Amino acid sequence: MTDVLPGRLPRAVSLAAPPRRRLRPPVRAPRRSDIEGLRALAVLGVLAFHAGLPFVPGGYVGVDVFFVISGFLITGLVATELKETGRVSFARFYARRIKRLLPSAVLVLVVTAAASAVILSPLARARAGGDIMSAALYFSNWHFAGQQTDYLAADSSPSPVLHFWSLSVEEQYYVLWPLVLVAAVWWARRRQMLVGRSVLVAVLGVGLLSLAWSLLWTTSNPVFAFFGTMTRAWELALGGLLALTAGLLARTPPLGRFVLGGIGFAAVLWSMATYTEDVLFPGTAALVPVFGAAAIIAAGMPSATGVRSGHSPDSRGVGLLLGVRPMRAIGRVSYSLYLWHWPPLVLVPVVLGSPLSPVTGTLVVLISAIPAVYAHRYVEEPFRRSTALVDFPRRAALVAVVLTVVGAGAGLILTLAAPPTAINVEVVRPDGSLQQVTVDPEAARKDNPAPYKNDCHLEYGGDAPTACVYGNTDSEDRVALFGDSHAIQWFPALLPLAEQQGWALEVDTKAACSAADVLQYASALKKVYADCRTFREAVIERWENSPNVRPDVVVLASRNQLAVVEDDERLSPSASLEAQRDGLVRTMKRLQGLGIEVVLLADTPSPGFDVPECLSAQSDSRPDCSFSLKEGRPNFQSDRAAARKAGVPVIDLSATLCPQNLCAPVLDSVVVYRDSHHMTATFAEQLWSELQRQFESTPAWTRLNS
Repeated sequence: MTDVLPGRLPRAVSLAAPPRRRLRPPVRAPRRSDIEGLRALAVLGVLAFHAGLPFVPGGYVGVDVFFVISGFLITGLVATELKETGRVSFARFYARRIKRLLPSAVLVLVVTAAASAVILSPLARARAGGDIMSAALYFSNWHFAGQQTDYLAADSSPSPVLHFWSLSVEEQYYVLWPLVLVAAVWWARRRQMLVGRSVLVAVLGVGLLSLAWSLLWTTSNPVFAFFGTMTRAWELALGGLLALTAGLLARTPPLGRFVLGGIGFAAVLWSMATYTEDVLFPGTAALVPVFGAAAIIAAGMPSATGVRSGHSPDSRGVGLLLGVRPMRAIGRVSYSLYLWHWPPLVLVPVVLGSPLSPVTGTLVVLISAIPAVYAHRYVEEPFRRSTALVDFPRRAALVAVVLTVVGAGAGLILTLAAPPTAINVEVVRPDGSLQQVTVDPEAARKDNPAPYKNDCHLEYGGDAPTACVYGNTDSEDRVALFGDSHAIQWFPALLPLAEQQGWALEVDTKAACSAADVLQYASALKKVYADCRTFREAVIERWENSPNVRPDVVVLASRNQLAVVEDDERLSPSASLEAQRDGLVRTMKRLQGLGIEVVLLADTPSPGFDVPECLSAQSDSRPDCSFSLKEGRPNFQSDRAAARKAGVPVIDLSATLCPQNLCAPVLDSVVVYRDSHHMTATFAEQLWSELQRQFESTPAWTRLNS
């Protein structure tokens, strides 16, 4: 520890900028070849994962490796400056970060905005503009978290700047981390403590707090855990601990270095090769690649001789492998490669009108390396080598403001340049003719049923039934809508019917929670969906134990594409479908055992593509945005089979949604779907008369009107 920070600083830590004159920067050690190679390993993992290569399903952990490296290097720079000068020049520190990161990043944002303006649909264009603004203003990680973006299983149209989330985490770290270190020094001086010990305790404390936060949120709020600054800070803090204990680690015997580096290298490769999108991440899973990266850095910690020569003492182990010339070359351009590879992977499929295969994805990544190399040579390197911004920090501040305005302005222009949300589109009528109608795709995307706004539809994380009641709340005739989001989408059609007939309409629905008696796997949570089973049991037990609130009729509806877990193993799609069918039978018979009439609403056909975005891109690859009924419900017979086995009537409105077996995106001038598988509330409301017509032929209707 004393090799990095002195026991007592000879001078007070200054928060002021240095005078407007050239100052001699602190002495820096030469670049470590093993860290350059580690950067290459990290970026190659990320690129392979995004390209879709099957042998690197966990390549996304390369971002975590980058976090460790950044924590190590930045903490080392600050600690060295504290030791050699007794102060930290915040102005010089931030000037170095500005010239290193901003020019290349803003160039990518501007180019991406220009490409998005040409390629994306108006709806996607406006969304991309907001994403670009958040990236330019360094809060895209929280922006995407607020949108509940699933980075590992990005949807069919992810943001072209989604990868900027990790840069935002690092930029926020660069702002806050020096303040933490200086605060620890100030505290030590004030309390007459050893400075090194105080700094070490501060870094360790932040790291442990962040790790605990990460473990907690990964299970309760996985999206925010993935994108959050505090849930990722422990990875950077671990790198910081390596920098602060460099003197101690440098004394590790050669054999120990060899073993340590080998274990770390194996840990990183193992996580890249075995982790999948289903791994609950970061959480405990992140410990393997993060500590693996830390072990590699620790194994190559330079001794005094190593510092002078610029080589790693681990020159016979992993350091030798990572330090080869090709890996060092890739490592030097890793930042530029990371910046440039992702936008083409998002935009090229839009041009082609189809997803990229691993082969075409790899080709796109390889081609993206061309602008990355040129940007590194003619933008990144000239700014990095320039001393003007560091010598005159006010210039750096001005450059930062200008670049930030340019980047954010590009996003703002992209958003403002998007055409009006209401557009004229041509749709295919059931008879094959074309009809021109005016629709608002953006409004359709937000067209949710009322229970969403009233917090009566339970989202992830909760398991207590809401039991919200609509219609005639005092009526003795009670109907309950039970299931997942494919159940609550029928609420706008059931409510007018309930109001007309004087029923009480109870809502018991939860996101992605099937009414079938099965244990599900929630891909959004990356874990077994235990909350769903608890919720389902709580609803039924409430009806069992409280006859006064027991409904006369339960209308069941659920999406028929689930991943079912049995004996701690996820079943195959076909086995899951069979298990869901049997589970649905169990649920229906259990309700029938309580004297409840059950009605099954057949699942709606699913387009499989984002309908509002398709409508917004009428000039692109899918001009009519229609699909066949057969394409939209491949598992329909499973629900019917379950209903037959339980003796439950089925209400199927597919013929109304898809007349003559053609499912149109717009019917009666109303957009049918608000995404790739949910109806808009406005369209669902128009189905109430057809719903009533079929409902009247069921025993449930007879019971309610007897």
